[in-house]
Amino acid sequence: MGGVEVSLGIMPDFRGDPIIKELYRAVLNHGFSCVRLDRIFALSEPENLAIKRFETKFGFRFLRKILVNGTTFYDLSEITPEDLINSDQAYDLKQP
Repeated sequence: MGGVEVSLGIMPDFRGDPIIKELYRAVLNHGFSCVRLDRIFALSEPENLAIKRFETKFGFRFLRKILVNGTTFYDLSEITPEDLINSDQAYDLKQP
């Protein structure tokens, strides 16, 4: 499975700040438009419902649960350029 993972750690003081959404949008757009990635992955803790809603807004799709370091399960999701475009969260995303 080719692709990259985007990690997003938000300090409590900045949670809910609109700049975080803009930052995430810029990172995804850069990955697809400039780096020409065909997909980007996200790992999230299953109980973190806020990040699940956030990822869903951007068009991430749940793939499966994966075991990390042999001890903790995380949800693995992915997004493609088409998913981002369909989510209405893309800037002027240019397809290759």
